[in-house]
Amino acid sequence: MVRICTSHIKRILKISNYSNYAKNCRENTAGDHCDLCATGYYGDPSTPAGCLPCQCPTAEKNFARTCSVSTTSAGRHFNCQCREGYTGPKCDRCADGFYGSPLSDGGECLPCACNAYGSVSEQCDEISGQCECVAGVAGRDCSQCHWRHVLTPEKRCKDCGGVCSGNLLNRVRGDISKSGDSLHLILSD
Repeated sequence: MVRICTSHIKRILKISNYSNYAKNCRENTAGDHCDLCATGYYGDPSTPAGCLPCQCPTAEKNFARTCSVSTTSAGRHFNCQCREGYTGPKCDRCADGFYGSPLSDGGECLPCACNAYGSVSEQCDEISGQCECVAGVAGRDCSQCHWRHVLTPEKRCKDCGGVCSGNLLNRVRGDISKSGDSLHLILSD
């Protein structure tokens, strides 16, 4: 049976006669028994020091999954394992496929999410997130075409005049007239 360190637990859930699981771990701990350090923390929850924040890049702005610390005559050195979207020895830059300014106030790294049909690649500008669009496509993520056009797997915008929704558009005649505050669409057989 696993021994539970109850000083780190707010509430214990009794699952069966043989096992207990922790809920709402405290003091930067995680795991079924609050016996692990939470994401972005390092150390040993069973020691008085407990779990401390990784300085990746700083304790206040922490983008690490976990870290380890080595102490030398020059001081403490953090070996950071970055969260998804972050890279660099101190997790202070956005990884490929992400953009942002992680070191600025409120800064973080966000996925580029470039549209596969409208962009040249999955990469984007590292600060603005603007994807490189194929000709005729627009938008930050390269997902927008001109009105009455649709983005196709062939990486181009195609006119919907008679191809995409031709049957529907052929039935709708352009007899749109403005009447007061509403628009009326007149359909013909």
